[in-house]
Amino acid sequence: MRKTYFPAIPGETATSILGMVSRTTDSRLAKQIFAEVERSGRTLLGSLPCRARLFCTVTEGAYGEPDHVLSVHSLLPVHLVGVHADMKTRTVESVTQASHARTLFCHLPLLYQCGNRHGIQCPECRILARDEFGRRVSHCMHCADFVTRCPLHECNLICDEECSNFESIMMHCRPGAMSRNSLRFAGMMHSLADLTPQMPARERVRQLLAAKGYVTCEGHVRVEPLRHALASLFSDGFEDVRLNALIREVDIVATYLRAANSNRRAIHPVLIVLMEWLSMEAEHLLESRRRRPSDSTNEATDATLLSKKRAEWTAFQAQCHGLTRTEMRHRAPALWTWLHRHDATWLTCNQVSVQRTGRFRASRVLPAEVLERIRVNTRDFRYSADGLEPLPSAYQVRISYGMSVLAFNRAASRLNGAGVHAQLPARREVFVSRRVQQARVLLARFNEAVNESSIARRSRLRTDTINRHARTLTKKQ
Repeated sequence: MRKTYFPAIPGETATSILGMVSRTTDSRLAKQIFAEVERSGRTLLGSLPCRARLFCTVTEGAYGEPDHVLSVHSLLPVHLVGVHADMKTRTVESVTQASHARTLFCHLPLLYQCGNRHGIQCPECRILARDEFGRRVSHCMHCADFVTRCPLHECNLICDEECSNFESIMMHCRPGAMSRNSLRFAGMMHSLADLTPQMPARERVRQLLAAKGYVTCEGHVRVEPLRHALASLFSDGFEDVRLNALIREVDIVATYLRAANSNRRAIHPVLIVLMEWLSMEAEHLLESRRRRPSDSTNEATDATLLSKKRAEWTAFQAQCHGLTRTEMRHRAPALWTWLHRHDATWLTCNQVSVQRTGRFRASRVLPAEVLERIRVNTRDFRYSADGLEPLPSAYQVRISYGMSVLAFNRAASRLNGAGVHAQLPARREVFVSRRVQQARVLLARFNEAVNESSIARRSRLRTDTINRHARTLTKKQ
């Protein structure tokens, strides 16, 4: 049977299109994929429900070939800004072919990375979409990470779908410097892909930094002054608490430079926006701060002083036997710094060997701001519109928040929650009795017949489940 596919809006996410297809056609595969997106709490590049080729197969090519879908209905153009030319073909294929493997694009650490933003949109854009198309539309520009304001209408984004509840509680919209920073961030993120034909982002940022004295004649970046400039520039913060935590707790400059100096790493769009913003707004570096520490000591170091420092380091190593290189450096920072500046070759040869314990890498510390926003949230997202009591499980809590499995379990463990073993709000038999009692009240209110089948239908429980737990309660009483 031939299906009718309604037209899509330019800039509408492929997730939004698939949601429309699942509601307006009898495509079982479309319904399954869209339901899986809501259950998993994540999308590809924040805008794709699945690989582009699978999307085209489900929609029978009604919205174009995979290349067209990726360029018009996804955030791929924004993410490609941070991809080196040598790996663009492979990264595009990773989101095109139907596969369960991870994409080659960069991800932020756990609980810093945004989840499913399909339910976030601008009130003005929502009115325009309903007036013109008669349905809800999710725009790519609203699904970009950490965007809290519409770059076109400059108003706060709102959450009107359950899948983005977690995103909504991470937003802390308030007038002032935060709102101005957030609005400019949204505008730069929206226009990021449009700037790529002029000059690649890596070269553009490097040229701006070099013009302001943050790059040496040898081509090395002065990292420490850049860190101070970044902290000062974004001291007012943004309306998304995760972005504030990212700037404060993650070394943005070093992370960006590691990726920018490699042709095998993709740079996250958020890092590109922050570094481009920094390169445009940072003040010119003073000549006094451009000199390297060794420039003031070009003359030959006194041999007696050099021998004394070497002897002190040798004695210090003998006293601190068993410590690692990093621990020794932190125990005697002044001595280590002096030798590093004046006798680096000798220091390298006279340090303890690198210890490789073979232990697993320690888990990254979760952002305290994100955990605090979850902790202070008093709204129970699980309660449905018709008033039925939610299932007493961690699964229902996770789905109501719109979080991924890994993020929810890590957050629950840090917040002293039960994680996958959560059974709230009480024992299952108590939950069943509440549902049954509520169903009886609703049946009496609407003058409907009160029998076994009607109670099961109203409570959305199986008849055998009601009978089994009713007997359990009777025995306990």
